[in-house]
Amino acid sequence: MSLKKIASTLREALLSGDVSFYAVIAVTALSGTLFWFASDARRESFHTSLPVIENLQRARIEALKGALATQRSLAGEEGVSLAARDAFFEQAARRIREVAASLNAAGDGMAGDQTVLNDDLHRFESLITDMARLSARRTTPEGRADPALALELRSIYAALEGLGDELERGARARFAALAARQDAFTTSLLVSWICFLLLLAAFIGATGRTRRKNEALLRESEARWQYALEGAGDGVWDWDVQTGAVNLSRRWKEMLGFAPAELPDTYETWQNLVHPDDLAMAEGRLTAHIRGETPDYTAEFRMRCKDGSYKWILDRGRIVARDDTGQTQRMIGTHADISSLKTAQEALRKSREDLAVTLRSIGDAVMATDAQGRITRMNPTAERLTGWPADQAAGKPLEEVFAIVDTLSRKPCPGIVDRVMRSGEVIGLANHTSLLSRDGREHQIADSAAPIHDDTGAVVGVVLVFSDVTAQYAAREEMRHSEERFRTAVREAPFPIMIHAESGQVYSVNRAFTAQSGYSLADLPHLDAFATRVTCADPSLTGLAGFPPCPSEPGRTIQCRILCKDGTDQFWEVACAPLGAMPDGQSGIITMAMDVTARKAAEESLVAAKLQADAANRSKSEFLANMSHEIRTPLNGILGMLQLLTLTKPTGEQNEYIAMAVKSGQRLTALLSDILDLSRIEAGKLTITQAEFALDDLLAGVREAIAPACRERGLALEIRAAQGDSRLRGDELRIRQILVNLAGNAVKYTEAGHIRVETSVLPGRTPGLATLLFMVEDTGVGIADDQMERIFETFTQVEGAYTRRHQGAGLGLSIVRRLALAMNGSVCVESEPGAGTTLYCAVECRRVDSALQAAAAGRAAAFAPAAGIRRILVAEDDPVSRKGLVRMLEKMGYLASGAQNGQEALEALTREDFDLILMDVQMPVLDGVEATRRIRTEPGFAAAADIPIVALTAYAMTGDRETFLAAGMNAYLAKPFEMDDLHTILASILKAEGS
Repeated sequence: MSLKKIASTLREALLSGDVSFYAVIAVTALSGTLFWFASDARRESFHTSLPVIENLQRARIEALKGALATQRSLAGEEGVSLAARDAFFEQAARRIREVAASLNAAGDGMAGDQTVLNDDLHRFESLITDMARLSARRTTPEGRADPALALELRSIYAALEGLGDELERGARARFAALAARQDAFTTSLLVSWICFLLLLAAFIGATGRTRRKNEALLRESEARWQYALEGAGDGVWDWDVQTGAVNLSRRWKEMLGFAPAELPDTYETWQNLVHPDDLAMAEGRLTAHIRGETPDYTAEFRMRCKDGSYKWILDRGRIVARDDTGQTQRMIGTHADISSLKTAQEALRKSREDLAVTLRSIGDAVMATDAQGRITRMNPTAERLTGWPADQAAGKPLEEVFAIVDTLSRKPCPGIVDRVMRSGEVIGLANHTSLLSRDGREHQIADSAAPIHDDTGAVVGVVLVFSDVTAQYAAREEMRHSEERFRTAVREAPFPIMIHAESGQVYSVNRAFTAQSGYSLADLPHLDAFATRVTCADPSLTGLAGFPPCPSEPGRTIQCRILCKDGTDQFWEVACAPLGAMPDGQSGIITMAMDVTARKAAEESLVAAKLQADAANRSKSEFLANMSHEIRTPLNGILGMLQLLTLTKPTGEQNEYIAMAVKSGQRLTALLSDILDLSRIEAGKLTITQAEFALDDLLAGVREAIAPACRERGLALEIRAAQGDSRLRGDELRIRQILVNLAGNAVKYTEAGHIRVETSVLPGRTPGLATLLFMVEDTGVGIADDQMERIFETFTQVEGAYTRRHQGAGLGLSIVRRLALAMNGSVCVESEPGAGTTLYCAVECRRVDSALQAAAAGRAAAFAPAAGIRRILVAEDDPVSRKGLVRMLEKMGYLASGAQNGQEALEALTREDFDLILMDVQMPVLDGVEATRRIRTEPGFAAAADIPIVALTAYAMTGDRETFLAAGMNAYLAKPFEMDDLHTILASILKAEGS
């Protein structure tokens, strides 16, 4: 059994209490003095070596604290004192000096080892000094951005750690050498087993005491180190990796809002508090450090607080002990609350994102450079204008990407970055600046450049903001050219122009103004100088200095009389228009004039001529009205007597003469009606009425009117009605007149063949309207193409020869066209000489509801004439016409009485009862219109107020059908008329009265 094993066995026995220490002392009493000497020598060697190791460990801890303070400062943590950091490094250097001093004072006989150890201590102190110096430089703004300095600092720190490990091993080796030499010395003294036991017992006791003291010192050192870290506000953790034991500091728990007793010191506590999304990352980095893949352990993660919220934690640590096989035994580290830092980083990130979005979305181009003018950022608009993608432009000189020249001289513009860097102020580019794009395009730009400052206010770059103003530049150039053209146009205009302010200040007058009026701009500095020379035709519109004010409606002109400089008068037609703001800020007005002196004289002549024409037209109208009355009245008597003559059983020869006379009278009546209609149309007195009519009845009337002429010429007559709508609303009288004129004209120019009349009802412009289309076809002589338009002229026929061969004055088609136009229609013609002619006429009517058509048809079917003899009063001043009417009525089976004027008619009504009155419109004493008014309104005639009254008139120009109906008359009969016309109108009125 070796001595070391015996000593170990004795030590265990002594510690366990199996062997009495006092028994060992009694047995070894003889060797007590020698044992004491040996034990005292070993104790002295321990007292010499232990302070060296202790100070060396404390120096390393102080250096570590200084390095941690530097790292926290670089991480941007608040509350880190640089002075405290420097103190840590100074304390570490002082500890090393104390170790060297204690070694020199020991004198333990190991001079060679001591020299090497002193050299290593001096090197260690130098490294600490270098580390302190570099840490101070590293925390400056320049040092933060210097990667070489960071690399050098890490290199010194690694050398410091390696030398510290070497010094600690050397100190421990020295301690072991001293212990071995003392053991040898003790062994040589213990020559006997009693001395050996006594010496071993003393040695075990001394060793136990030393071990306990060293452990206490180590615990004290670790406590001081923990207190130092917690004093900086960080939590501390200590993990025995092999046993799993964990020590969590008070600050570690309080940082999360827990009391020390509320959280157990276990690894699971840390796992449960780390955010689930961050746990895998944190454990991965911890495992990587334990495996030796990283020099230290650093992780940022969220940890759950007691209130359920989360804090961002910076967790840093490293391995501080490994076993003989290199396996990790122990790790220590710190927890730092970096929530505020994370909030600041998130705000910074959001700000950068907002900035990026803004740069992408704004319409202006943005570029940024560093202090050397190299591009660091550009937005999409800048990429589009310069033609450079941002990734390709990054790092290039601004002049290479942002190539700008003077638009006019084509010279490069001076470097804007240098100017901004020197001045530190915002600088704008001059006008007429062009950007030359990479792809050869050219843009007119408006630009400004501003400095970028860092936290200290130093200029570290330039930002350029520019926009494409090519369109605006072109618009300005066009505006300039337009203004120049405007000035030229005003100056060279052939009519007077003045430009002045609303206040009256005159800016300019053109050459024509001076030439016509004699006044130049020097004569008219203000409109007040023109006040007595201008007279406005409408005084209510007179504006400044006699000129009319700028009108609110465009194009309005006013005549003014101008007294020229030479004393003559001119009439100007003046118009004004606003010009907007003038260069002096006043509102400008342009006044333009036209010399209308000659036109004014011509207008006055025209007015006089118009007055004469109006007088002549009135004379013509009065003549036609008088002619109508004077011709129709005797013609009515003639035709009436001829019709009565046919009822006296005349001979065949007499019938032939009577028929020829009646036909001549009818021609004369038709000619007179056409002339009156044309005169009425030309005078603008034609009125289109709207009344319901049956299309079948209309065509029946047309057939009745032209059938005799067709039979006389041997022509076949075909009249076809439209399918569908049979009733319409329109002017039946005018539509009938159109059809009769068209058909009559066809009969007149057709010697053989047929006459075909067709009607169609077509859709109108709106659902409530219809287009009534007539087609009149004949097989007559036809019309040449060059004569097509002439047929619609008044008093015109196709050829003079036909004018002699065919009757008529050439008014029919002219009246048809004008009537069709009055009813929103038109007339057109198709013809081939020798093959016939087809005339088309379209007029606008209103549709009648189908229910109303059915009701009208029912009323017509149910209508039956009333029985009994009717009494009729004839009021007619012409005795022949009156007698003829009375006899016609008697022949028709009516009882008739006569009255010479309206007064006699009123008196007759008071004496007798009548069923109907035939009332002439123009009579002496009392005319028919006034007589009708009295019958309808005066109480004395209340019994006869509803009696039907039929107007008889030969004065067609002054009494239209509408006028008579409005006066209270029921119907209208124009002189001369036939018995059939009279019979038809009386039958319709009296039957309606009876029903």
